[in-house]
Amino acid sequence: MGEHDWVVMERNGISFGFIGFDAFGGGDAGEGLRTARFSPENAVSAIKILKGTCHHVVVSIHWGIEGSFYPSPQQIEQARFLVDQGASLVVGHHPHVLQAVERHGHGLIAYSLGNFQFRHKGTGRDMKNYRRTDQTVILEVIFNSESIESYSLHPVIIDREWRPTPAGPEEAEDILSFLRAITAKVRMDQVSWRFWYEELAAHYLRDNLKSYLIRIRRYGLPHLIECFRWLLSPFCVRCYIALLSRRFRFDT
Repeated sequence: MGEHDWVVMERNGISFGFIGFDAFGGGDAGEGLRTARFSPENAVSAIKILKGTCHHVVVSIHWGIEGSFYPSPQQIEQARFLVDQGASLVVGHHPHVLQAVERHGHGLIAYSLGNFQFRHKGTGRDMKNYRRTDQTVILEVIFNSESIESYSLHPVIIDREWRPTPAGPEEAEDILSFLRAITAKVRMDQVSWRFWYEELAAHYLRDNLKSYLIRIRRYGLPHLIECFRWLLSPFCVRCYIALLSRRFRFDT
């Protein structure tokens, strides 16, 4: 997909323009396909063009940190900016877990809908170590020609065979209660950079280190060197500071 490739669909007299972006670089995706690199400028350019021909623009973005229940402050700012510029719906994916779903202005933002037909291995109590990767929702959005009339969230559990199934009453309430809690922090602008790094640091470092150890055993020295580079990266250094800050509560 190029910079400004999209799909336009019409249902019941209402037209939708769909545009997708990759925040991790974009480019050749194989088999003659390309993904569009995300930047607010690229997205707004596409939104402006589509708004001239469609009732609604839906923006999909591959972004965020795996396992984090919160979008970064930058993602929150960017998603709200896209709605301000004309997008009706912004939907994120990549973290493998649910994140906030919030109304903003005339639009709706689902920062991450988590998994659907995929989950990390683990069952029962072990799933606590996988941070709700077996929980998700189906997002249902009702549009008219002018705006979003309403939306609803249908809780889903991904079972041991990786099949999405409707959640039972207790599971559904757990999912929705959790989603309300993490959404409230976003709506009240409580997701600071410090909070965000503190929330994700331990999980991010642990899971990525496990991944590197597997690759080092399989592929040897090149991945060992890559692991050391990762451990010394600015993002990891910020995670180390966040862990210390969370433990000792000193200002950074």
